[in-house]
Amino acid sequence: MTPRSDVNIRNLTGDWTIDKARTDNLDAALKLQGIGWLRRKAVTSGTITLNITQTTDSNSPVTNLMMQQGLRGIFPGVEQTRALNWTDHEQVDSVSGAGIVVRSRFVRGVKDGDAKVKPVFEVETDSPKNKSDVESFLGTPVSVRDLGEKDGEGEESLEKAFVQDSITCADSGWTAEQIWAVEKDGDEIFLTCKAVAVKGSSTENASLVYKLEEQ
Repeated sequence: MTPRSDVNIRNLTGDWTIDKARTDNLDAALKLQGIGWLRRKAVTSGTITLNITQTTDSNSPVTNLMMQQGLRGIFPGVEQTRALNWTDHEQVDSVSGAGIVVRSRFVRGVKDGDAKVKPVFEVETDSPKNKSDVESFLGTPVSVRDLGEKDGEGEESLEKAFVQDSITCADSGWTAEQIWAVEKDGDEIFLTCKAVAVKGSSTENASLVYKLEEQ
């Protein structure tokens, strides 16, 4: 089935489902965040769903993002809404139920050869790892879906090619940084989230991959 032509990082609206075969190291990241074995087992063995509504107010250039992540047939999820303007938004973590503070923004991309694009961003994570290691993982070049806009020279505009999240959970003592992209692989498209979670001296990298459910 041909994916919707209008889906890209600036239009994520739709229902997405985890691709377990492409997702990596989720259990270890959840463990670092203090999630118990039973709940981690339910998350990693179940089908994670992600309902997204992305809107831009006609009176403001700010994009708003609503994400509701749940487990199919078990838990409908917790709605998280924030503006992509790097301001603090208090939310409830969808897995632990703990209070978190989330900041989100678009970040630009640059072409990196082989028709791939890498995000340009400031690393927010205070990690025991070298910051260059964090930047290397989160900044992995990818084949982004056509963004549908051109710059002044007629080339594809990469000003808003990715979304960056910075997340803090003060109660559990962890932070996370994420880079979201819409990637293409042949005729298939995927919503990907590369995440670095940090707690004390421990760091875990995880990659989550979602497929769009066609209506």
